[in-house]
Amino acid sequence: TTFVPEPYFRVRGFWPEDGAVGVGPTAWLSFEFNSGVDSSITPYLRIEPKAEFNVQFYSYQAHQIYISPGTSWSGLTTYTVLFDSGAPDTAGNRSRETFRSSFTTGGFGILDFYPVDSSQGVSLYSALSIYFTMPLDTASIRAALSIEPPTVHTLRVFPSSRPDHLLIEPDSGWDELTMYTVTFDTNLRSFSGSRLAEPVRSTFTTARFRVTASIDGYWPNGVSRFPYISVGANGPLRESSIPGSVRIVPAVPLNTLMGSNGRYFTVAPAELLAPSTQYTLTIDTTLQTKAGIRLSTPFTFSFRTAPLE
Repeated sequence: TTFVPEPYFRVRGFWPEDGAVGVGPTAWLSFEFNSGVDSSITPYLRIEPKAEFNVQFYSYQAHQIYISPGTSWSGLTTYTVLFDSGAPDTAGNRSRETFRSSFTTGGFGILDFYPVDSSQGVSLYSALSIYFTMPLDTASIRAALSIEPPTVHTLRVFPSSRPDHLLIEPDSGWDELTMYTVTFDTNLRSFSGSRLAEPVRSTFTTARFRVTASIDGYWPNGVSRFPYISVGANGPLRESSIPGSVRIVPAVPLNTLMGSNGRYFTVAPAELLAPSTQYTLTIDTTLQTKAGIRLSTPFTFSFRTAPLE
């Protein structure tokens, strides 16, 4: 077997490819070399226009390095990455020529919006989750955001150091069977000062307020005589409406307890149920969300208790 060795230490590959456009503001750049490298090559790396960056080395990838932006690459900017001649590899060989490659970043905008535009049947408690292509100027969010019909909401941004993820949480839930329009206008800014090129709009339509139920205490021949029934809703519940909305036939005293997330409650009998008996639990239309929306129709749930052994 014969082979021709590499003539000298050099760059074999670079990502993104030369001339790439629309590169993300937090994209990592990668170099591949034809021999092992270490931190001694760092002084030979340059980016024009000047930008802060970090160089990552991994012992299991001795032939590669990765470059991440200090915060983010500026939007709509063409960068040239240079690896100067004279840089050493780990064997002491030196590069003979300067490598250069250019890429252009995309603008400030929305990377992902959940729920997706025109979604149907969205839960009344769902938070809106929006990822941006660059970290946000958080002071610009309130003035740039509008929701129609208006809804009292809370904004949360993540991560705190370079927030590019926004959550919009309705304080009392969305209204049922309603189409909402969320708009970010051009007053929204990135941390580096870039603005949206044009307003961005997205719509979603909510589901009807509804509940479901499950029971804890199934035995092979029926349900425990002291079961716990969990009633879940697709919207945040008004706690004061729960006790009066629940009844069971045959009648027994019931205890209810609101769940920690405000979207479910448990129902438990205050005394042992009769054996071998069919029970029907009803949640009537007085159950409400925090926004005052009532169930449109009663919800029923039936089960049979186990016989005495």
